[in-house]
Formats: sequence, structure tokens, C-alpha cells
Amino acid sequence: MNELLSFFDESLDTQGLRKIDATSRMALFQGAVTHYLNGVRVAVLEEEISQDEDVMFMISKLSEDLANADLSMVAAINRLCRVCSLMRSEESLCDVHMKDFKSLRNSECTLCE
Repeated sequence: MNELLSFFDESLDTQGLRKIDATSRMALFQGAVTHYLNGVRVAVLEEEISQDEDVMFMISKLSEDLANADLSMVAAINRLCRVCSLMRSEESLCDVHMKDFKSLRNSECTLCE
């Protein structure tokens, strides 16, 4: 995950976009972009996910089946999509995002529905 975050950080630099500008455009609290890029928010999300028994079971089963070569690539991607769908339906992502995205607090966000 840190490689992806580093890539995003470098991409911002390449585009000539400062973190403070990205923060403003995404309606984030000022420290949130830096926290995402440094992995702090990732840890918060990981903690939220680890408390959800259904999600953890699905992830565990996915990794077990991958290790045993019991899944095709299409089936693995499908399972991963189901994990994300479950997280959205249980609003585990919403709780984390509502803390970071000020503009979501007063909106009628329906992304997780």
C-alpha cells in the first residue's frame, strides 16, 4: 500500500499540485491528505476492517483459496469486489470517510448504498 501512496504523492508533484491544493479540491481536512500519504489513515481503515468478522472471514477465505490455487483470477476479483460491497453495505468505510471528508457530512452521499 505504501508504494501506491508514494506513487500518488509523486503524481501530485508531477502535476504541480501541492498537497494543500489537493486537500482543498477534495474538501479534506488539511492533515488528511498527508495522513493518507503517510499511511496513517490506512491504519485507521485497517482497524475498522479488522473489527468486522464477516469481512475478515471473507478476506481469510479468499487468501486461503488463493494460496491453494483454488480460484481463477476472475473468481478472485469477484470475491474481492464482494468484500468491498460488504464493507460499503455495513457502512464501515462511511464512518472513516465522514471523519475526513468535510463535504460528505452535509451531503446526501449514497456511494455506499
